[in-house]
Amino acid sequence: MIDDIVKLVLGGSELELRELLHGKVAHPGSVAEGAYEIGYARVVLKNNNKLEGLQEFKHGEILVTRMTDPSMENEMANALAFVTDQGGSTCHAAMIARQLRRLCIIGTDHATERIRTGDRIYITHRVLNDEIGRIRRGIVLGGEDVYRRP
Repeated sequence: MIDDIVKLVLGGSELELRELLHGKVAHPGSVAEGAYEIGYARVVLKNNNKLEGLQEFKHGEILVTRMTDPSMENEMANALAFVTDQGGSTCHAAMIARQLRRLCIIGTDHATERIRTGDRIYITHRVLNDEIGRIRRGIVLGGEDVYRRP
């Protein structure tokens, strides 16, 4: 098992990264094993057939949703990575991630519950028996909160 807490030096500051959740890596994107993709989350939820949060999506954010569908493809093309609650190796998110060469973590079960829009998240993957992607949040040691977008 990978440790729950990881220390990382980024931009001269020492961070403590705590694991939020993990899932299956559908595609590693351009991230080398053990390296981090770092970005701000945008949670998109479907309620009454309306996608909430999609209109506010910004280029370079990490798309976090229960499951992607074709109506999200423009935003997916501009996303840094995708994280989904559900899905398997042939789900929509996995197929689009392979086409666009984006990091994609699927089957996390609780991403939309544990991650909020604006959270700065760190995603890494490592090969054990299967490829596992881990999503973490960090704090700068010394007290500064880097969980949220400034």
